Order: sequence, then C-alpha cells, then structure tokens
Amino acid sequence: MDLSDEVRSALVQSSRGVIVVGPNRIGPPMLDAVHALSVSTAMPIVADPLSGCRFPVGTRCNVVSHGDALLQAGLLENLRPDLIVRFGSLPVSTRLIAWWSANLSTGGTHIYVNNAGEVHDDTNAITEYVAGDPVSFCHEAGKLQHPEVSRQGWLSRWQELNALAERTVRMCSAASPRWDLGTVRTLIERLGANTILIAGNSLPIRLLDSAGIGLRDGVILGNRGASGIDGLLATALGVAGATSKQVVLLIGDVSMLHDVGSLAEVRRQNVANLCCVVLNNDGGRIFERLPVTDLADLAEQLFVAPHGLDFAGLASAFGLDHRLVSELSSLDVALSDAMDGPPTSILEVRTSAADDLAWERHYIDLLRHAGAS
Repeated sequence: MDLSDEVRSALVQSSRGVIVVGPNRIGPPMLDAVHALSVSTAMPIVADPLSGCRFPVGTRCNVVSHGDALLQAGLLENLRPDLIVRFGSLPVSTRLIAWWSANLSTGGTHIYVNNAGEVHDDTNAITEYVAGDPVSFCHEAGKLQHPEVSRQGWLSRWQELNALAERTVRMCSAASPRWDLGTVRTLIERLGANTILIAGNSLPIRLLDSAGIGLRDGVILGNRGASGIDGLLATALGVAGATSKQVVLLIGDVSMLHDVGSLAEVRRQNVANLCCVVLNNDGGRIFERLPVTDLADLAEQLFVAPHGLDFAGLASAFGLDHRLVSELSSLDVALSDAMDGPPTSILEVRTSAADDLAWERHYIDLLRHAGAS
C-alpha cells in the first residue's frame, strides 16, 4: 500500500497520536497488525466494546478500555491528541467522538482507514481518508521512523489512567451487590471459549463499554444502528440458529418486552443454545442519564415508562426456563445453571435503578479524585 505524503507526514511528525478501533469485523491478522502499530508508534489503542480489540486484563497493555469513564471523570482533558488513526464504525461512546472532534478542531490529523467504501464521520472530523486494507496500512505505517522517545511519556500516561480506572471499577464492583456494571463484569468474566455474547442497545451496550474488559476467547456482537432496541431478540435467535456455540444475549427489560414475539421462534426453530440475560431495572433507565430528566414527571411517564413486570410469567407462556437473580453474589451460580441446564432460558437480573445510578456516580467521583491526586 502506498501512503500519501500527507498521511506519512502526519504519522511521522505526531507525538501525541491515538489509535481508535470502533465496531468492526476483526480477526487475528487485524488484531496483531493494530497491536504492532501501537507498539512501533507508542500510540494507545482506544478500543470500543464491539471492536474485537479488547483483551482480558493484563494482556495487550497498550489497549485503553476505560476511555468513556476517563472522559466522564475529566481525566483526558489535558491529553490532547495531534493525530487520530481510526478503524471501524463510530464507537459507542459519544463522549469519545466529542473529545476527538473538539481536540482536533484547531489542528491535527484524523486518518480514517476503510476498505469497504464506507465513511463513518458524524462530526466531519476526518482529514485523511485511506481507502485500503487496514492490515496493509498498519504494516506500512509501522515501517516509518517515529519519534519513539517523545511518545513514551504520552503512552505511559494513558496506561496509568486506564489501570487506575480498572482498579477503581473493581473496587466498586466488589463493594456493591446491586450495581449493573458489576453484573456485566461478572457476566463477561464467567463466559469463555466457544461463547458468543450479543449486547443489546440502549443501556446494556453502554454498560459493556464501561465494563472495560473483553471476552477471553469468545466473540462479542452488537446490532447497532437506527433500529435501536427493535429486533434484538430476533437477532440473537438468528445467531443461535447459525452456530453450535453457546449464545448469550445481554438485554434490557424494555428491549425484551419490545421484541417478545420472537420468543415463539425458540420452539419453532428448536433453538437450544441461547441464554437471555435480562437486566430488569423497571423501565428505560438510560433516559435518567440524558437531558430529558429535566422534564421531571413527564420524563418518567413518557421516556422511563416503568412497567412493574417480571419475566417469570413470560417465560412460562413460551415454555422457557426462568431464573431470578436479585444479588450479584448469586449471579455466577445462576448463570452456570442457566447455561448448563434447559436448552433456552431467561435469566432475569432484578436491579435497583436508583442504586445503580448512585453507584455509577460514586465510581466516577472516586476515579476523578484518584486521578487528580
């Protein structure tokens, strides 16, 4: 691959570069190529939960998996990049998109590499578009001479902050029995090889982003796009029907109710390898994190829309096994029973929206104070 003079110049002259990998169909060659580029250029890899680039804690130490939390805590305000090298679709974190757009608005280069003729750029931030194979790009870019010494301090600071976020979220997860983020981390740590995790939209995919860890040897899929919460269960059924691997769907209660008709296909298609983990916080609680909360009672009625339902009767109506979890300490056993037991089951994790939001804010406050000290 021949790189343009502009791309070459940006790669060589940058001392504060960041690699961003968004949702992507990625395989081992791409994983190795991106990691090699990061090592040769001393650029951190900010990895989306659907990127395929997140790895278990302790491996691939150039990967930054807590970017959104660090942005919430204000710890990236002084880390201003002069170069973004981006692969894949737009990331889940809108804070990350706003961060690179703001920091590159007064200069710098945003290189986007894509070999499918696609351009994912809501904020018109791309300055250099490379239409080509991402693996070839990484190989060519890695051959260039880079100011490695001046970049090591930049990379080290990213690594330190990511490690700080990991320690803080671990501490909060251990302290809270009813924190949704702790539930998601426990789920990821429990799953392993031959597992496909499908992340529902709205709050589940954002919890997965904040969890900051990757699946050990499995695959994480999502169904991002304009459809929102529509058809998530149908997507999981389609994936389960096309593989012999264990499929786990992480889905919110409203999303599950929205697509409840798809449960009829479980028996019709004889699906025997699907476990639906439903985070039941009684409504669309993502809206409690959005500006619509300013509408007070109207927001509760029209957006959050608490339903007061449980999923035991729903599971019974479709002939499915149902298990209820109300404490994080019992999740691991319940998940093992659900995955090793009946062919397809609903694992309902009953959570407290108020406790969850309070713990999220506590986590970010702890991270902010720890990062400032």
